[in-house]
Amino acid sequence: MKKFLIGFIAVYIGLLCFNFNTSFAQGDQSGMQLGTLLPQPATSTDCKTLLVNLDKEADPVAYFKKLTQAERNNILGCGIKTGKIRFWEVPYYVVYFIQFIIGISGLVAVLFLVLGGYQYVISGLAQDKEKGKKTITNALTGLVVVLVAWVIVNVVQFVITV
Repeated sequence: MKKFLIGFIAVYIGLLCFNFNTSFAQGDQSGMQLGTLLPQPATSTDCKTLLVNLDKEADPVAYFKKLTQAERNNILGCGIKTGKIRFWEVPYYVVYFIQFIIGISGLVAVLFLVLGGYQYVISGLAQDKEKGKKTITNALTGLVVVLVAWVIVNVVQFVITV
């Protein structure tokens, strides 16, 4: 069971990271496509005109900061699609990548919480119950670490990008 769960997690993370042209969802309100590691532009977005309009701005960084998250992700996705990544966009890509990794870490922590609960409920002996308790404790510790990391990343992102 444990090997199956680890194999399932590895395949799922591989599909999320490398996309293989499979999208698990059309996207959410923020413009982020599920199933991809990098930001993707919305399908109706014309990347060339979007980037030309950004370049026409007197201060593109200030203009970028005023946009909504979905519009920011469209611009970042268009930068990836066209290969025109500006130096000032790099911190936004780094934050996007870190938030993706934190999301995957949270998913793994929750899956191990479920695995620990399964071990605890199914086991009948005292030693097996201790193994389940230890798995649950470690999963909760991992979940707390992921939540603290998420808070730190968002605070640092706010300080850097504002």
